[in-house]
Amino acid sequence: LCSDRAKLERELKESCRMLDEFTNKYKNECDQQEQLRSTLENLNKEADTALLRNLEYQIQSQFLQDDINSTRDRHKKNLAG
Repeated sequence: LCSDRAKLERELKESCRMLDEFTNKYKNECDQQEQLRSTLENLNKEADTALLRNLEYQIQSQFLQDDINSTRDRHKKNLAG
């Protein structure tokens, strides 16, 4: 009976140790997942900002190109006129 009790206590102790180990692993995984979510969110924000900036540059470039074309046309008309 004493040996059975000792065996059960060892098994209980080992089970508690394993439970603590898995609990710690789970918490670590949750922390890592949260860090990855945060990193992904920041990268998405940076990508959105970069895309908007690129769009602004394209619009500015188009306005400048239109201005160049308009100036060129006026210059040609002035030379012809």
